Parts: sequence; structure tokens; C-alpha cells
Amino acid sequence: SGDRQAALAGYQKARASGLSPAEQESAVVRVTAMQLSRGQTDAALRTASDYFAAARKQVGDVPPEFSLLFGYAYGQRNDFDQALAWLARARAMSQSQSRFAFAAQEEVAAVLRSVPQKQFEDIAAMWSGDDFIRTEIGAERLRRSRGGEETTGESSALVKSPLLNPGEVRLGALLPLQGRFATLGRAVQNGIELAVAGQGADPVVRLTVQDSGDTAEQAAAAAGT
Repeated sequence: SGDRQAALAGYQKARASGLSPAEQESAVVRVTAMQLSRGQTDAALRTASDYFAAARKQVGDVPPEFSLLFGYAYGQRNDFDQALAWLARARAMSQSQSRFAFAAQEEVAAVLRSVPQKQFEDIAAMWSGDDFIRTEIGAERLRRSRGGEETTGESSALVKSPLLNPGEVRLGALLPLQGRFATLGRAVQNGIELAVAGQGADPVVRLTVQDSGDTAEQAAAAAGT
């Protein structure tokens, strides 16, 4: 479609914009997560899929962040098997005590609470060979046996996800605040501070500015502080 071609062209342009591959990937993760948080599941899947197509990446190249996003997306669609598959992958690729591992576990629990009772045992049988999913299914079966009901339309754990809540980011800037280039340095500092001030009442970025002086020696000393 025209929209898909436009998206692919946009990603190709972004690749040529000077952003590093890691920066491009981070930007796509945040856009996809925001789309999912607004219930724009189809748009989110297109965003992620088009990024991988433009970058010529295969399924085996999908990192934990995107595996988690695909899990959220398919969970929103009530495509339980796909959701569990992506979430199991996200957890397997993450450190056991990492925020991504906990996020995958929380979303698996949310997905399983949404499974209608008539499908639940079929899902359990299908995933009996996966230790992680089997354990979560056992916990959900126990919850239901104690009177817990299925919660169709269960709210996704995405709202608490590290993909939407990355924590505080510390931004450091080395600028010439004295000497020959002080005028330029002060102007750049003012611009950065203005951008940071626009974050609102709950800022994510914390700015620290160091004077780099106007010699290589001074800049090297400032970088080490």
C-alpha cells in the first residue's frame, strides 16, 4: 500500500540521517510502544515490521525489546499463542532479574487471565514443554480454582513496561563556557536547557553541563570528571 511504502521510505531516510543503528532502533521502539499504549495495535505492528523490512533483519535478529512489543501487540489482539511465543522469547533473551524479564512475566500473566476457560486447557497442553509458560499457566490455573474469573479485555502490563518507563536518563554536555568559544558554548547550553525544561512536571532527562575550556587538555580533564 502507499502508506507502507511511505513508511519504508521514511525508515530508509532515517538510516541516512546520521543516526546510529542503535539510535534508530531506540526511536522505533519508543514509537511502537506509544502506539500500543494508545490501542493502535495494527499501526504498531506495521511500524515494527516496516523497520525490520527496511533494515533487512530477520526474525532471528529480533531483540528482547521488540519481542516484548510483539507480545503486547498480539496480546491486545487476543492472539494468545503468538503473544505467549513472543513473550517467552523476550524473557529467554533477557537477564533473569532484568526489567524486561519481569515485564514479560507480568504480560504473560495478563494474557493468561484473558484466555477464555474453554481455550485454557488447549493453551496449557500446547505450552506444556516450556518451563516458563507452564509455570505461569499453573499459577493461573490455581487462581481460577480459587474462584478467580477470566478477565476478558485484561489491561495489558504495557503501562508499567520499561519500554514506556525507561527511568531517568542522565545527559552530559561538554561545552566551552570560558575562553574563545564561550559565546557559542553558552548559546548551545541555553538551547539544551530549553529542550530539557520542556519535559514537563515529570522529567526523564537530567542535564549536567561541564566546561570543556578552549583547549584539548582542558576538554580531556573535564570529560574525566
